[in-house]
Amino acid sequence: GVKIINLSMKFISPLQYSQVLQDAAFELSNQYDSLLICAAGNDTLDNDSLPLYPASYDGDAIISVAASDIDNSLAPFSHYGKNSVDLAAPGVALDM
Repeated sequence: GVKIINLSMKFISPLQYSQVLQDAAFELSNQYDSLLICAAGNDTLDNDSLPLYPASYDGDAIISVAASDIDNSLAPFSHYGKNSVDLAAPGVALDM
């Protein structure tokens, strides 16, 4: 019964904050009473130091997801962040 919107996109480079995108994301979440799931990123950067949006917007409705490998460790390409990334999910193909 959980409503989820996938915002796993990257079109805003690190450190570029967009109030318009943040407002739209939160409005979408409120309108549909849903969670926003956002990819943390795939450039091996610390989102605590170099935020990647929309994953780095701060709010209860946003879940920032890193990629894990087949050993359930952080994938070598995944962004990370002790404070800014909420969890990791499988993101590596078994044949890699």
